[in-house]
This record gives sequence, C-alpha cells and structure tokens, in this order.
Amino acid sequence: MTSTQTSAAGRYLVSPKESEVYVVVKKDRSTLLAGLSHDHVIVAQSFAGFVEWDPGEPSACRVEIVVPVRSLVVDPDGKRESLGFEKELGESGKQKVRDNMLAKSQLFARSFPEIRFEAQQCTVAAEGKIALEGALTIRGVRVKMNLPMKVDFDQDRLRARVDFTRGHEFGFDPYSNALGALKNDEPLRFHVDIVAIREPGSS
Repeated sequence: MTSTQTSAAGRYLVSPKESEVYVVVKKDRSTLLAGLSHDHVIVAQSFAGFVEWDPGEPSACRVEIVVPVRSLVVDPDGKRESLGFEKELGESGKQKVRDNMLAKSQLFARSFPEIRFEAQQCTVAAEGKIALEGALTIRGVRVKMNLPMKVDFDQDRLRARVDFTRGHEFGFDPYSNALGALKNDEPLRFHVDIVAIREPGSS
C-alpha cells in the first residue's frame, strides 16, 4: 500500500461534474433490419454518492452511488463521435430512444426511479486496484458483483475507474421492435470514472 493511500482515510463526496458514468448499448447485428438501427450511449448527467475509506481497515469501506433514472441522456452531443459510433442522431430520434428506455418494458422509470450501487467491503489488490464487493440495483433487481477498480489518491481527492459488462439481469430483456427484426444486443457495457472530494473535516 502506498503512503498516499495510507494518508487517505476519510469520507469523500462524489463530484458529478468531474465524473463520467455511461452505458454503451449495441445493436444486434444479426437481426433482419439491423441496418436501420444504431448503437447508443446512455450518459448519467446527475448523480450523487460517497466513498468512506480507511486504509487501516479496507474491508470496512463503504461506497454508495445513486443515479436518478430520469437523469439518463441518450447520445448527448459529441459523445457518439468520441466513441467512434456512426453519424449523430437527430433530437426526435434521441427522444424516441429515451422514451423506449424509460418505458415499462425497460427501466420502468415511473416505478423504479433510481439506479443504485452499494458496496460495504473492499479488498486491496495489486497494481493500484481495489476490489469492491457490492451490488448494482436496476429496476428493483439487485445483482451482486465484484469490481476491481483502479483507484488513485491525490491530496484530498480520489479517482476510481472501471469498465465492465453485464447481461440483462435486471428484470428486462434487450429492447426489440418489428417482431424482433430490430433488437439490442445482450451485453450492457458500463464505464465508470468517479472523482470524489474529501469532505471537510473528514479523517
């Protein structure tokens, strides 16, 4: 454990403006009308959370991140290009995708307004990684997972990054239309890059 990690005990508050959380949803390229559909990136633009970390007792860490479902934005300007996707979509197309995403058959935002990640145990791993043992809850379905996050400490800040994939384990199937001739692919690709600031007086 580095000296920086050793002096990093405290409670950190997530800074949404400096963080980035998004999910890439790919189209199923094997379907009949795949040429008419698109890959999408779903970006969380409003979320909150905290990290409690004590290098002397890493197993007792606490992490909580909450994303309001209605804060999710489909294909914000420039994001598709940065990920190497095909052409930008018009606003009406983005709105239609977002309406489908929030509908009862998908995230069902009306009944499940939050996406939540919680962890209450950490394990220090090699190469600056800390494995978080926790659960991701989407659409009311809680899925346990172990995330080996790359964590850096810098004075009163920490940065935690991880990319991972999950199937549709959260109570809904990949979106489909036209009797399955248009359909999303199975894996959801998560990108999490969190910056958190030490809470004043925290140690």
